[in-house]
Amino acid sequence: MINLDSQATTLISEGSWIFDGVKNAVKAWNIQTGAYITLDGPKGQVLSLNFGNGTLLAGAEDRVIYAWRGSSDPKAESPFKLVATLTSLTKPVVCLAIGCYKILYSGSMDHSIQVWDLDTLECTMTLNGHTDTTT
Repeated sequence: MINLDSQATTLISEGSWIFDGVKNAVKAWNIQTGAYITLDGPKGQVLSLNFGNGTLLAGAEDRVIYAWRGSSDPKAESPFKLVATLTSLTKPVVCLAIGCYKILYSGSMDHSIQVWDLDTLECTMTLNGHTDTTT
């Protein structure tokens, strides 16, 4: 049992890693090595996590999607490196889904769904017309 000193709102696993979204960070544990790290960046509560195309994605209250990829540098402080912040959203990101063909879908409290290319980490389309938060 680990005390996070914060409310945990989302939890996923990928390989030997478990990721937990908390306020102002993502906590990560390697269940094989026992390593425990904090991935800083998000401001406010992390509301959604997903992993696809070798990328850990975290959507937060600050309207940003954070993207980390594994670091191959054995001297790196963390096994994950922040590679991008996806910021064309107007309200908190509440859900993330990985689709076919290396596509990320993000749902927001602004009632939109954004479509992102996981290779380039660029927004390719915004789907509007929902009448409520997209979850």
